[in-house]
Amino acid sequence: MHKCMTSTIGAPNIIIFSSVIFLVPLPLNVFVLYLGLQRWRRRGPGATMRNSDLFTYHMAVMELVSVLGTLLMCCGVHTDIPQLEMPGFQIYCVTVSGQMCFHTLTCVERYIAVVHPIRYLDLRKTKWIRIRNRAIGCVWLLSFLWINLMYLKSTTYALLNVGLTGLGFTIISFCCFSVLYVLNRPGPADRVGGRQHIDQSKLRALYTIEAIMGVLLLRLGGSIVASALYPTALLGEAESCVLWVLTFWFFLPSGLVLPLFFLHREGKLLCCQRNAESGQGSD
Repeated sequence: MHKCMTSTIGAPNIIIFSSVIFLVPLPLNVFVLYLGLQRWRRRGPGATMRNSDLFTYHMAVMELVSVLGTLLMCCGVHTDIPQLEMPGFQIYCVTVSGQMCFHTLTCVERYIAVVHPIRYLDLRKTKWIRIRNRAIGCVWLLSFLWINLMYLKSTTYALLNVGLTGLGFTIISFCCFSVLYVLNRPGPADRVGGRQHIDQSKLRALYTIEAIMGVLLLRLGGSIVASALYPTALLGEAESCVLWVLTFWFFLPSGLVLPLFFLHREGKLLCCQRNAESGQGSD
């Protein structure tokens, strides 16, 4: 890995990737946490927090941890210090499983809100809040345990990565098709004056799940290609390095979805501000 990072192919890509991380995900996630802190101060510590918002806050913190790893990698490549590169890469990989788990939890929460609305109201009770907090704790634990899997063989690690992404993608696909089924079969309350009325909150839930599916499909495709070609003798050393560096870019979009949807709900995206303000009360 050190040889690839410091090569004429790997070093420029790592530096460019780090620059993109510092320009987009870093300020984006800092802004999300800033808005969350403002809301917490305004409503008080005892106020009930939406599950999707809490998942987004934890995702933002995890992305900032990943930014720290990226910074160490970039410094290690620039100064040719392997002792910085490997810890940086390990810290960066905290998001490999964390992103997947928080995306899955978000989609399951949206699925319950649309398909099982009565049960969704129970999620605000103390019992379910405890379960949610334990699930978040398990995600963090899994994320740090995932670092130890990097010491396995490259083929084994690649297969585990594909398996995790494939499992999450399967669950999210089920949530998507279930929500789509409910939208296509509205109940009596969704019909106004004999016309079919689509609940905008349900439609936003579908858009959220579809966006997550899209970025995870890109990630899954990249993982499958990397796990299929990397261990084989079809690629030379330079090609293997290119493939390894490309996996960083396949993972990048999946860290932007939840923060962008959060800013959309808060009306902080200029291109979507009008829609966010009109739908904020019903979300």
